[in-house]
Parts: sequence; structure tokens; C-alpha cells
Amino acid sequence: MSDIYSPLDGEVVAVNDALEGSPDLVNSDAYGAGWLAEIRVSSGTADDLLDTLLDPAAYEAQIAD
Repeated sequence: MSDIYSPLDGEVVAVNDALEGSPDLVNSDAYGAGWLAEIRVSSGTADDLLDTLLDPAAYEAQIAD
């Protein structure tokens, strides 16, 4: 077990057990079969904080610099 470092508080509600047998899915299909976990964001999290998170395209643009 390991900690998850995240800008949001929440609870892990599901993990992808398929990764135990095929960890390469994280690299080959990260937005499909390679998902890591489902996290239910705490109800106290402000909507404006959620709006500050990057979508995949914005993250790609940020790391390309």
C-alpha cells in the first residue's frame, strides 16, 4: 500500500486489479484499460478548486515547455 499525493482530498473507491498482471497498461492505455484508481472527492472540496485542475491537453502543453 502506498500514499497518493493529490491536490484534492478523497477516498479511493476502486483500484484496477488488472494492472497486477499487466502493469504495462499504464503506459500503453493510460486513459483506457490502464487506469489506476477511482477516487471519490471529499464533499468539502470547493468547486473552484476542481476548476483549477488541468485536463489532459493542458497538462501535455505544460510539460512540453
